[in-house]
Amino acid sequence: MGRFTGILTLLPILLLKIRQSNRIRQILPHPMGRAWDYFFSTNQCCWVLVTLKNGKKYGGLYSYNSFASSRPEPEQLYLEKHWALDNDGDFDHELTDTLGVIILTNEIESVEFIKLQEPTTSNRETKNV
Repeated sequence: MGRFTGILTLLPILLLKIRQSNRIRQILPHPMGRAWDYFFSTNQCCWVLVTLKNGKKYGGLYSYNSFASSRPEPEQLYLEKHWALDNDGDFDHELTDTLGVIILTNEIESVEFIKLQEPTTSNRETKNV
């Protein structure tokens, strides 16, 4: 029984290594299936800039209290902190009277993920968080 347990313990690691090999990756599709699911499965905190099909932009913080739906549900994005954008589409200031923003992907043209830096209200400088 000890050998069987050892094999069962090592099997997932072996399968992962096989799945990551270049030959297998050329044959099999990525297990996530969608870039949306892949990125949000990494649990990275970041600033998000969403551009809608009509050109309107939304910005906010994607962090521990944010949420992105995953397969098989349609993509939806909840940003826990909603930021106003200036005329150039840059982060201007946090909208403190909101509890965040939900964005439905049927309206999204693109989503930009920005390395987590805290914009200042003057937007002239950023500081690392």
